[in-house]
Amino acid sequence: MRYNATVPVYLDGNLAKPYLDIRVEGEGQDPALRFSVRECILPAVPLGVRSQALVNISNEGFDNLELQAHLPADAAHCPIEVAFPEGNLIELHGGE
Repeated sequence: MRYNATVPVYLDGNLAKPYLDIRVEGEGQDPALRFSVRECILPAVPLGVRSQALVNISNEGFDNLELQAHLPADAAHCPIEVAFPEGNLIELHGGE
C-alpha cells in the first residue's frame, strides 16, 4: 500500500504560516502470515496408509509468533496430527 503526506515545517514558533512544506511518500503493508499453498488437500490412500503434506508459513510483519494447531476433538474418527519440523516459533521475515 502506498502512503503520502505533506509535513509543514514552522520556524521560531510562528504557526501562522509554514516556512516550508515537505512531501513524504512511502510504502507499507499490514502484518500477515503467508502460506505456501491456499489449501491443503491430502491424497486418497488405502486404509492404514499414511498421507502427508508440507505447508510453509512465513511471518511478514508480526513480532515473533508461536504457532498452534487446533485439531478435531474426535481423533478416533479422523486421526490427524500436525508437526512443526523446524519448531513452532516463527520470527519476523523480511518482505520479498
